[in-house]
Amino acid sequence: MVPFPTELHAQIVRHLPPLDLYNYRLASKLFADIGATELFETVTFHAGIQSVERLASLAKHEKLRQVVRAIRWDTNQWDLLMNLVTFRSLMQRRSNGAYTEAAVLEAYRRYNKLVDDETALLDESAGQLGPTRIYEILKRFPRLNKVFIINGDYHYSRRSVIKDSILVRRNPSGSVQRGEGLYDQSISNGDAAGPGLHAWWSLVADGQTVDRTGFTKLRADVLDWKAFTRKTVGFQNPLPNLTSIKLRITSHWDGGRQRDRDLEDHLRTFLSGLKQLKSLQLEYPTILIKWPEVSLASVLPLESCWPRLRKLSLQNMYVHEPDLLRVLSNYAATLKDLRLADLWLLSDSDWRTTFKKIRAIVDLDRALMTGMFCNVMPDEDAHPEDRERGQMHWDMSVEGIRVALEHFLVGGGEFPLTADNASWFEPEEDDLTDSSDASETED
Repeated sequence: MVPFPTELHAQIVRHLPPLDLYNYRLASKLFADIGATELFETVTFHAGIQSVERLASLAKHEKLRQVVRAIRWDTNQWDLLMNLVTFRSLMQRRSNGAYTEAAVLEAYRRYNKLVDDETALLDESAGQLGPTRIYEILKRFPRLNKVFIINGDYHYSRRSVIKDSILVRRNPSGSVQRGEGLYDQSISNGDAAGPGLHAWWSLVADGQTVDRTGFTKLRADVLDWKAFTRKTVGFQNPLPNLTSIKLRITSHWDGGRQRDRDLEDHLRTFLSGLKQLKSLQLEYPTILIKWPEVSLASVLPLESCWPRLRKLSLQNMYVHEPDLLRVLSNYAATLKDLRLADLWLLSDSDWRTTFKKIRAIVDLDRALMTGMFCNVMPDEDAHPEDRERGQMHWDMSVEGIRVALEHFLVGGGEFPLTADNASWFEPEEDDLTDSSDASETED
């Protein structure tokens, strides 16, 4: 019998469920190597001793380290500031008093051990996941070109990770879960904790890890706004290898809004230095507040910065029509994929005219419109027609509207947004829903 070529086996293993893939690798040395390419192409780890030891061992394995192309840093943490009294109260409340004192004490001991281990691993000067030592590990993966910073609740599907929510669900058994305190100011360490912060500072702090290891794609699944508070993190240092970046920035960890203009300036400066970008996704997922916290002009450079940009994704922002049109005009020659979600149009503009102007500027191969597109309410003394226009919003979940609008932006034809398919409302906290709860980390 003529054996299958190796290339065909490589295609077959992509369709094997995990258990069958493990058994497949036991059949022969050739099958072990082929299966390893599929199984270890993407590696997930977190700030735990065993997890980091596995990553370090993989980096030293002469064959397996050659197949790793992407890493996912799960940044959910144990780093909660809880004393025994708080811990006991939390466990008893969740379990309706089912835990004995001995069980609480043992759980608290295990919890403290995990916190101590995590703190040591994340220490910026000496920890294995600090900037210097994580670079020493990652540089041993010669084909590594993607880094994902993931956070919140997710599940594994085959060899991928799929997001369920930017929040972590509480364990019904009553025990504390890693990561759940990141959005709870009453139990979280406000100075040290926050979604994605440790990973961001270790990977991007001075540019050496991302730059010197040759990453081309960086995804921060949920990144706390405090990532842009440090003035010494190297925002002036461009990262020439990055061609794709996705940032989902949240400021709801402390229940407040992003007020500091310096933070926005740092973000703009950072983005403007990424001269090789082909794909930029900038999103602000909402948790407590159901309207935007930033404007497009405050976080995105309005001047032309990325001569190769082909994909642009913006979510949950206030926009002035001139700013949006200026950005799109800058990249009209290269932009082919435009994704917009939950945008609020300011001043005297109307989405019914703005979308037509967008169609005239860019020649798209793909458009994706999700969430709400709102005309912001004008002043109370405005003309009645302007007040009516300012109450309009279009919900892309309404059957037919989204598809028709996307077809219009790509191919022209009849424009679908009208007063008849609009809704009218005065913005309230519960009127808008987060359009980004479920997304795959590779998007």
